[in-house]
Amino acid sequence: LIEPGRVRLGDGPPENGHRPAIDVLFRSAAQAYRSRVVGVILSGTLDDGTAGLWAVKRRNGLAVVQQLAEAQHPGMIRSALENVQVDHELPVAAIGELLARVSTEEITHEGVEMDDATERRLQHEVALATHATNGVNLEDPYGHDTHPAGFACPSCGGTLWELHDGPLVRYRCRVGHAYNGNSLMAEQNERLEEALWSACRALEENAALAGRLARRAAASRHTIAQGRFEARARSATERAALLRQLLQTTPDLPEPERDGDLPEHDGDLPDLDAASAGPEGK
Repeated sequence: LIEPGRVRLGDGPPENGHRPAIDVLFRSAAQAYRSRVVGVILSGTLDDGTAGLWAVKRRNGLAVVQQLAEAQHPGMIRSALENVQVDHELPVAAIGELLARVSTEEITHEGVEMDDATERRLQHEVALATHATNGVNLEDPYGHDTHPAGFACPSCGGTLWELHDGPLVRYRCRVGHAYNGNSLMAEQNERLEEALWSACRALEENAALAGRLARRAAASRHTIAQGRFEARARSATERAALLRQLLQTTPDLPEPERDGDLPEHDGDLPDLDAASAGPEGK
C-alpha cells in the first residue's frame, strides 16, 4: 500500500487471490500521488495489474509495460494493452532508463478529475485495503453504475458485483475480495476441481461402505438387505468412475497431488478395509 510519505503492507481482502496485490499497490499510489505515479507491468500470467494501471491512468499517471514480444509470460502485459491507454511499451532495459529520466522531470499538472461515482469507488476500494471502512452499503455496495454479476465469490461465497473500469470488467464481493475476469475463471476452476474430487471421494467411500454392509448382510443371510447394499455399491462405483474419468481427461482440471490412492475397482464390490485416503484436491 502506498500512502503519503510511506509504503506499508496491508491485510485487507486479497485481490485476484493475492495479498500483497499489484492492483492495490497501483490504486493506492494513484490515490496518494495522482499524476506523479508511474505504473510498470512486466511479464506475468493472467491479468493482474490491469485494474490498478487503469486507476493510475485515470489520475493522469504514466502507464508502462514490457515489450510484449520480449515477455516470457505475456498475459498481464496483453491485458494491460487491451484495457488501458499505455504510454510506453519497452524492453526491460529501456524501462529503467525511462524511469530514471521521468523521475527528474517536473510535474506541471496534478491529473484529471474523475467523475463522482468513480472517485467514490476508488476511495472506497483503497479504504477496503486499509481497513479504513467497516464494509459497504448493502443496498448499493459499489455505486449506482454496478450490479450483481450473478456469480458467487470463490473465497467467501458472497455475491459478486460487476464493476467497469473503461473496457475492463472486474468483480468484487461485499467484504472486498476482487477479481478480474481471467483471475475469477482460474479461481472458479480451482474450486470446481476441489468440489469434483470431493464428490468422487465421497462416492467411492460410499461404495466401499455399501460393499462392507453387503458382505455383513450376506454373512447373516439377510438377502434383501444384501441385494440393496450391493445395488448401492454398484451405483456409487459407476458414478465415481464417471467423475474420475472426467477429472483425468479434462485439461483444465488436472488430477491433484495426494498422499494416497483410492481403491481401484474392476467390477468387484469395493472393500472399505482396503481403501486408503482419496484425493483431497490441491
